[in-house]
Amino acid sequence: MKTNGTVYVVAAFTLIAAFIVYQLWFSDTRRIFRRLREIEIALSVPAQETEAARLVRLASLRRSLAPSMQIQSAERHLQIRSRDEVLAVAGAWRAPVDVHFLDVQIGVRDKDNAADVYLTMEISRQGKDQETIPFAVTVGRQDGEWVVTWAAFQPAAR
Repeated sequence: MKTNGTVYVVAAFTLIAAFIVYQLWFSDTRRIFRRLREIEIALSVPAQETEAARLVRLASLRRSLAPSMQIQSAERHLQIRSRDEVLAVAGAWRAPVDVHFLDVQIGVRDKDNAADVYLTMEISRQGKDQETIPFAVTVGRQDGEWVVTWAAFQPAAR
């Protein structure tokens, strides 16, 4: 036979579990991870990609980037100053290219709706050596969505 106390304890544990799941599943960090996963998929070029599939992939990438986003690298002498330039570079990649983000670290700054992300981008191309590039990325909330606003290649440790 159950007592009223047992029912209250079960109800309390259920509410606590629901709260924890809600906080973890719908957190900004989790949303940023999902956005980064979308970018990984959009940057990866499958073998035998059709023109229509390429356009869909680039449209997905476009939604993930701020219009004024920038990519910088003093070491590689690179300066990309807009989302359209990023899309032009990504659109020029030819299949197959496989992109993965490794060692992702996200620090959300609640006061200005932004997050600092540190990751290593791993690029695999058929017939070429695998390349790993450390990145620092800033992600910001624009119109309720997390988008990449800035990225920089980090110099390799020597």
